[in-house]
Amino acid sequence: MAQKSMKSRSGRMLALAALVLLFAGVASIAKMVDSKVMSYLIAFAFALIFIAAYLRFSKEEDLLADERTEKTKRIATSYSWWLTYVLIAGMMIADEFKLASLTVGGALGLTFFFMVASQHFLGWHFGRKADVG
Repeated sequence: MAQKSMKSRSGRMLALAALVLLFAGVASIAKMVDSKVMSYLIAFAFALIFIAAYLRFSKEEDLLADERTEKTKRIATSYSWWLTYVLIAGMMIADEFKLASLTVGGALGLTFFFMVASQHFLGWHFGRKADVG
């Protein structure tokens, strides 16, 4: 039952990706958007395609989680947020002392990718430990 739900969800993701790509193509031909926005639209569509492929081909056993897995995810998320706060404080200090010059987009991108990477790494790390608590 859950597998059928994942397959329908992946179909909706693919349909949305197709619509985004169609809009990007029409907008490109009509010169409604510049190349930077076009690259964002195409990147968004391909991200949707990858997510849909993951949902489509993931096995049902991979989707089930027990109490330990849920606890591991919660702890990894909390540590990831804490490390992200430390990163933001470090970026503020670097900006204050003119050690690094980041644009708003650069700072947000760095923060986002750091948070995603740290959450996945910490989830892997705590998943390998015998006791998560």
